[in-house]
Amino acid sequence: MKRSKSGDNGKKRHKNWSVLEPGWQGIFVTCPRGKESNCRAELLDLLREYVDNDDEEEDEGEEESGDIEAVLSKEVASLKQKRKESNVEGHLVGCECVVFARLKKADPVEVVKRICRDAKHKGMKQTRYVQRMTPVSLLVTANLDNIEKFTPIVESAMPGEGLKFAIRPTIRNNTKIPRDELISNTAKLVGHRHKVDLKGYDKLVLVECFKSVMGLSVVDEFDELNKFNLTQIYEAAAKAQNDAQNDAE
Repeated sequence: MKRSKSGDNGKKRHKNWSVLEPGWQGIFVTCPRGKESNCRAELLDLLREYVDNDDEEEDEGEEESGDIEAVLSKEVASLKQKRKESNVEGHLVGCECVVFARLKKADPVEVVKRICRDAKHKGMKQTRYVQRMTPVSLLVTANLDNIEKFTPIVESAMPGEGLKFAIRPTIRNNTKIPRDELISNTAKLVGHRHKVDLKGYDKLVLVECFKSVMGLSVVDEFDELNKFNLTQIYEAAAKAQNDAQNDAE
């Protein structure tokens, strides 16, 4: 007799991952295999420092006086409320080595660049599981016809003419969209106003196709910030620090 797969006490085992929705914006993040839950928790803590702290004005100093116990109690309640109202959601996505953070208000591109800049300039390692971050300014249902929905994003990030650009597609868990067609259809959004340059680009168009959705963003500083890979940024910062110490000796 075969054992039931329903789990303990005959209860059905529910999936613990999310289906990403068209209309969302956020960040795809890679992590070590088997550490997706750890990465999700770490990512939420990291993003809340940048997103929630920016979105809310802290009323510091208001509770300088008064009963300490009451003040602490109020602070704990406030923290719980902020977490409940957070502008960040972390999602497991049913794929090894990948998680997704939904940003309800903040610009994913700017958030990713700020995190990477801080990591590079401060050189202090803050994360263990978060690796490469890929911002997406909009998610749409994954089919080639929907690429035109990214037009406002491209036009806003690449106004005028004369810029050099490249396209970097990533396709995961999707066999219906050919890579070449994804690139060519994305290039049509840019048109002839700008010139393709795979190495010396001013702007990089990131296209992330994942399962039933795809997202796009237009970024700069990609190579300068180690392709938005925090692990590589920390390693480079540590190496630079060691080299500086060796030169000083």
